[in-house]
Amino acid sequence: MTYLQNDWKRIRAFYSSINPEIMAAPADEWSVDPYLWEEHRGMINFTPIESWLWADIRQCGAVLYPQYPVLNFFLDFANPVAKVAIECDGFAFHQDKEKDASRDQRLMDAGWTVYRISGRHCRIECDEETGKASLPLLFIRRICNLHSISKFVQTQSEMPLETFRSADDLDDWWKFILRNREEAAARKRGEL
Repeated sequence: MTYLQNDWKRIRAFYSSINPEIMAAPADEWSVDPYLWEEHRGMINFTPIESWLWADIRQCGAVLYPQYPVLNFFLDFANPVAKVAIECDGFAFHQDKEKDASRDQRLMDAGWTVYRISGRHCRIECDEETGKASLPLLFIRRICNLHSISKFVQTQSEMPLETFRSADDLDDWWKFILRNREEAAARKRGEL
């Protein structure tokens, strides 16, 4: 599948021009209009999974800037004040797990917390059986609560907020939710 390419040089220059405003704002407030880059057509072009995740990010009121440049990388969605990033792991771009791990380590060494969500999970709208919020939406809500990157109070969680004291706790919860939902689907199909 072919997607429109991002204009990386233009994106870096754009963020360079507004970065002082971004860094001066609190982590839970937009320093610039979150749709400002849409006025610059062709600069940032979301993949389908990024578009799906962007809709959930906007629903949560999460302050995450798309394709934010850090070091020599562009993070899918990032809050540079809180140093939090969410990466959408689509199959085409994330086949080299060692490269992703090395990249994450460099970002962590620079003080960033990086969360990854698979492309398969980005496109899940909601739990069809229970009507519960989508996994990405739950995940983003937890990130918002843990890192205080949204003015909105995040609700509809499947575990009490007090459970999460660190990013590792959030990762454990995420794996727990995925495992439980995958097991429920397998039981429904008669595989378990």
